[in-house]
Amino acid sequence: MTDSDLDKLWNVVPVGEANAAAASKIWKRLGMWTRPTIQHKLRWMADVGRIHRLSRPMPMGGVVRLYYR
Repeated sequence: MTDSDLDKLWNVVPVGEANAAAASKIWKRLGMWTRPTIQHKLRWMADVGRIHRLSRPMPMGGVVRLYYR
């Protein structure tokens, strides 16, 4: 993944916590790579501080991770 690819990914990450989206939704918007690749890159971007990651409980159990910038 090149820097321009990361820029494309960054551009589809929603702006603002109220608009935060799951990795699968971001992956569908981008239409590139595999879902695990997108999840990995989103986790990395959150770890280095480029975007934010939230964890929210799902109604039927489990946790969903949401990303925003």
